[in-house]
Amino acid sequence: MAAKRKMGRPSTYTEEIGKEICLRMAMGETVTGITKDDGIPVQQVIYQWRQIHHDFNVSFTRAREDQMHTWSDQIVSLIDNAEFG
Repeated sequence: MAAKRKMGRPSTYTEEIGKEICLRMAMGETVTGITKDDGIPVQQVIYQWRQIHHDFNVSFTRAREDQMHTWSDQIVSLIDNAEFG
């Protein structure tokens, strides 16, 4: 009996692209912004990768946490440097 073939296009996921996405997220970029660059897939594909590639999902989740910390630091910095009155 022949092996059953998978349907659909093959995944374009690479560890290198996954790491780039996660690093940029951790530094505060949004997924929407990241996907505007050449070589980065659309947002829907990135979220599909999370379901398919466990290691990427773990890294993505950590990057999202780091992103929130980055944004918090940026907000505090803006407030510290604001001039009131």
